[in-house]
Amino acid sequence: MLDEETTLMSLMFQRDGDGSVLRSGISITSPRCVINHDRIQPASEVVCESLPCRSMFTVVVYLESYIGHDMWCNAQRVALPFQSEGMVGIYDRAYCWNSVVRRSLNCVQFHFPKSRLDELTGGTEGKSVVPLERMPARLSLFDPLLKYLALACLPLLESQGEPAASHTEQIMDAVVTHVARTYYCVKAKSTFDRDRLAPWQIQKVNEIVSEKIERRLSIEDLACACALSPSHFSYLFKNTTGSAPHQWLLNRRIDLAKKLLLGTDEPLASIASASGFSDQSHFTRVFSRRVKASPSAWRRSECAHFRSSQEQRASAAQSAWSATL
Repeated sequence: MLDEETTLMSLMFQRDGDGSVLRSGISITSPRCVINHDRIQPASEVVCESLPCRSMFTVVVYLESYIGHDMWCNAQRVALPFQSEGMVGIYDRAYCWNSVVRRSLNCVQFHFPKSRLDELTGGTEGKSVVPLERMPARLSLFDPLLKYLALACLPLLESQGEPAASHTEQIMDAVVTHVARTYYCVKAKSTFDRDRLAPWQIQKVNEIVSEKIERRLSIEDLACACALSPSHFSYLFKNTTGSAPHQWLLNRRIDLAKKLLLGTDEPLASIASASGFSDQSHFTRVFSRRVKASPSAWRRSECAHFRSSQEQRASAAQSAWSATL
């Protein structure tokens, strides 16, 4: 039985000898996972073989309707029926899977070790709090969220560099958490209100906003990282924070802009860009509406107030020193 690293490395391949198989993949760490986009157009048939690996799982999302194929699990035949677009299959890689593909296939595959699932749901090394129910596969599941996450991966799989890998890791976190809670009844250590975001989701949102506040962040991006649909994310977010996601994000941008206005001599255009506003005009309009003063006026007023306070403290300190002489 292969270890996790060997199995994951074997998944990273691309073959186009007879035009039959084309795979693009990206590998991410902590712990290591692989996401692949498979486009198979067999001239005759393609035999797919895999050796078993303890505590590994694969989620297959079909991007196009697929007629199905012959498949074997530990040498026992398993029927894979017709899969419509958006259907999902979840495979336990502790079993030996083999298949013969005779029709065009277009799918995204998420491969992850159980250790990643434990990491996201509160497990510790040597002691899992989320023991997955042993079942070779769950087939013909219709899951719009996993389809959305798979589609979000496509442009990232074609790109290179740290931004793509970082974004893909967020998607992988969302996939693993969603699969665990939806199909394996996983519960994390801590309990939380079902009408509010879980602690890990709040942390994930804060991390994304802190790292990428200067970029154009959408509700879809944040919802994706939390393994939620945009509408459900917005509902839970408002219940948790008291503000809609868009308003909360604007407040975060305004807070950052205030820090930059007071702590730097940067021009308004630079501060607008660093705070994630589309341009200086947009920044001035939003800031003025919320703070009741333009950025320039607020900066002058706050700086004057700060200097006055400094002078008063210096004067008080001087008076206290003189009194001791």
